Amino acid sequence: MNKNRGVDYIGVTVTFVIHDGKGNFLLQKRSQNTRDEKGKWDVGGGALVHSVLVDPSEVKIGEPNKIDEIGWFNLNNLPNPLHSKILESLMAAMEKGYIA
Repeated sequence: MNKNRGVDYIGVTVTFVIHDGKGNFLLQKRSQNTRDEKGKWDVGGGALVHSVLVDPSEVKIGEPNKIDEIGWFNLNNLPNPLHSKILESLMAAMEKGYIA
């Protein structure tokens, strides 16, 4: 029997921040195919908590039907429009020292 997260049992979604160790982090622009916040820039999300240090040249879009664009940003050059919850995620990453 298939069960649906958030319907048949409690579903928890958390965000994750991908950074380069130099104060820059990766954001994704949500496509028109997403459930909500269409066209807004956001950190990643899913069922687990992550902070990932990556080589910026290796990053690519893995879900082109859900993500229109990706880009590297820091707190001084955030794109618009932003997802309504993104600042909470970025503040948590700052508190942990992942981004400055």
